[in-house]
Formats: sequence, C-alpha cells, structure tokens
Amino acid sequence: PFALGLSSHWVYVEDVDDGCIPDMDLLASGSNAHIIYENKMLEDFANWGYLESSIVDIGFSANWKKIGWEACIPYDSSIAFYWRASDHIAGFDTIRWNGPIWGNSLVSPDSANIYGIGQYFQYRVEFFYTSDDIAVLHKFRAEYDTLMHSLEIELITPPEDVLIACVDQEILFSVERDTFCKIDSANTFLIIDSTDTFTLDSLWLSIDSLIRFEPDSAYWKSGHHWFQLHLEDDCGNIYDSLYSATFDLDPPTAQMTEPPIGEPNERENIPPDAFTYDLQQDIKIHFWDDIGNVDIDSIMANIDGYEIPVSAIQMLGDTLFFAPENFNIRFSPGETVEVFLRLCDTPDWCAPNCADFRWFFCLVPQENCARTPNPFTPNGDGKNDFAQFLFPDIGYQNAKIYIYDLRNILVKKIDVPAGDRAKVLSRWYGYDNSGAPVPEGLYLYIIETNDEIVCDGTTTLAR
Repeated sequence: PFALGLSSHWVYVEDVDDGCIPDMDLLASGSNAHIIYENKMLEDFANWGYLESSIVDIGFSANWKKIGWEACIPYDSSIAFYWRASDHIAGFDTIRWNGPIWGNSLVSPDSANIYGIGQYFQYRVEFFYTSDDIAVLHKFRAEYDTLMHSLEIELITPPEDVLIACVDQEILFSVERDTFCKIDSANTFLIIDSTDTFTLDSLWLSIDSLIRFEPDSAYWKSGHHWFQLHLEDDCGNIYDSLYSATFDLDPPTAQMTEPPIGEPNERENIPPDAFTYDLQQDIKIHFWDDIGNVDIDSIMANIDGYEIPVSAIQMLGDTLFFAPENFNIRFSPGETVEVFLRLCDTPDWCAPNCADFRWFFCLVPQENCARTPNPFTPNGDGKNDFAQFLFPDIGYQNAKIYIYDLRNILVKKIDVPAGDRAKVLSRWYGYDNSGAPVPEGLYLYIIETNDEIVCDGTTTLAR
C-alpha cells in the first residue's frame, strides 16, 4: 500500500449550505491515510461530488497494479474510482482518466486490479447521492511494483576466444536501455589489464547507441589482454563484466640450424659456421610463433634460385628439412648460397603477420697453395699492387700468413679470420708491420691454419 500526500482536496458541485459548514470533511489519519466522513449535522447533501488526490511523485517509473478501498457503500453505483499514471509531469492534468471502477455495496474492504506505468500517479473518487444516504470513504490505497528498467550490454567486437592480429583493434559494445534512465557518465569507464582506465572524458572512449573504444595503432601489444566495462545509470542499474582477448601482432620467427647459422645474416657478413665443404649441404630451419601457429600451407621457400614447393619440403615437427640431393641440386666450391623463406601465422581476426628471412652460407673454395702475381709491384698504379695468397680452406679456417726476408727476419704478419672477406684479407701490399714499405727482393712466406703449416713458398717484390 502507498499512502498519498496531504494535499488532496474535496470539490463541491453544489453549495448546499452557503459554505458555512462543509457537507463533507477530508481528514488525514495518523497513518497518513485519507478519510472522508459524513457530517451528521445536515440532512441534505450534494447530488454529486468528487475528490482528486494530489499528484504523487515516487521518484522512478513503476507498474501501478491495484487500487483498494475501505468504505461504507449504501448502494451500488454510489461511489466510483478513477486513476491515471505517467512518466511525464508536463501535461499530466490533460491525461484521460481510467475508470470508472464502481464500489460494491456488499463488499468492503475491496480492491480492483489496474495496469499503468509511470513515475506520477493520481486518483479520483466520485460520490453520488442516492435516496437518503451517501457513501462514506474511510481509506484508499494504491499498490505498485518497481519496474526493472532494462540495461543490456553485449560485446560486438572483438569476439572472445579468437586470435587478433589487428594493430588498431577497436572494442564495441551494443547498449539497449530504457531511455527514461540516463547513463551516469561519472561511473562509466573501461579498464584494460587492471592498469589503464578510460572514462567518457577520454578521447578513445565514447557512447551513443554503441560504446566505442578506439585506441591508436600503437596501443595494443602481443599477448593476452583483459578489459572490464563498468556502467551505471540513474535507475540503479549497474553493469560490470570482464572480457578477454588475445593479440598476436608479431610474425613467426626462424633460425637455421643446419648449417648452424642461427639468425638470418647478410651476404657481406657470413659467419665461420656458415662455411661448408658439402656440395649438397642439407638445410634445416627451426620455426615457431610465440602466440599462434605457423600457416604451413603459406610457406614460400627459394634455395639458390630454386623455388621449392611446400609439398617438397619435409616437416620434422617444427623444423623444415630440405635435402638438395633429392632435387639433383649440387652447389659449387666457393659458391655463396642464398636461402629465402617466408612464414605467416594464422590469426582469426585481421590479416596474418608475415616475415621474410634470408640466410647465406658458403661452400669452401677448393684452393691450392698459390700466390699471384709474381712478381708484384706495389707502386700505386693500380696494377699488380699486391700479392694474393691462396690456401686450402680459405675463408673456412682462421689463418695466419708470415712473411720473412732472406735473413729469416719476420717483416709482416697477416691475420686472416674465417669468413667471406678471407680472400681480401689474404693480400700483402709490400709494407712491414710498422707500415713502412719494404725493399725490393725475394721474400719467404708461411701460411698456418689450426697451428699447422699448410703452405710455404716465395714471392718477389719489385718496384
């Protein structure tokens, strides 16, 4: 039951007694219920009159479901009830009354079911003088149920349980709500990974028919992310839910394990482990993706200019294996072999991440001991300015070249590290260890690899 306010009023249609003493009084009991009682001092009554309650504001929209009354009703149709409800106070007095609901002379207290939606409610009671008596209303009540104002939010994108490769991935929520209820912007925010909080004042978070989070392309990082949406409205609805998404913004990775080069390298920077004697060197490449999977069907490979179809590459778990002998491919001594590989991953959302890899390895030149030209003339004319030394395993083994004069005095030591620059470094320009030019004449040389002499001989310097 809901007790109405004290500003209800009685309206007289006929002025029976010149306004000296009211024909009927409206009183308020201690429980704030309304009582109308008959003034026994008079014998005549108005033929018809009505009571309109004040307009009640309960502060929120409700479902008005029942009215009830206690009354002394001498005859059927001697009292009738009307009511109206709305969510809007403007123009309320123009709303059509619902009714009449007639009182039954044989039943009191009594009630009637009604149906109305609104924050504002008003009732009206009409009295009809019949024969020699009039109805006496003791109490009136109105009952309502609080409406459950809906607030439904659903994640649109990204879908949960998918792998995302979008660097500018937005988060979108659909919002279905009662327009009567206003969003509480001070208590609406998005929390990401428990560290970043975005309010509606943020440039990245907004709400209209959708809730949008639109970060710039540098915000997301690969890995698992949690995001929590919290929203409140002024009808008391609170939405708080946690979502998750996994981002894979990085391409797969690969290392060459045979030859044991490891990371991709450049043609101008071939490490010692990238030299091999095997003219049909097997190639093995280990590959992986930190978060997702590698798309095997999209692999592209090219070895020494040969396009290798995926179907021709053996898979040993997460290792690619290519045997040149199966394709009648044979490398040449001294050749630099280029291996190209493209790998892509398999995200569920947005285009895959792809990466290109290149490795270079060398076949050890099959060189004999030699020095050319002989004689050499280091006079700066661009012709025969240096002695070129060649030796077995050049570029594959670290080497040392020792040059002596005829008195067996060391005049020059040349260190030749393994690598693709070994041939360039195995040159003598006719200077001693101090950088001074040596005299013309015959010189002895010794070449060592692995602390063993592999070559010796003489060279002639002329100026």
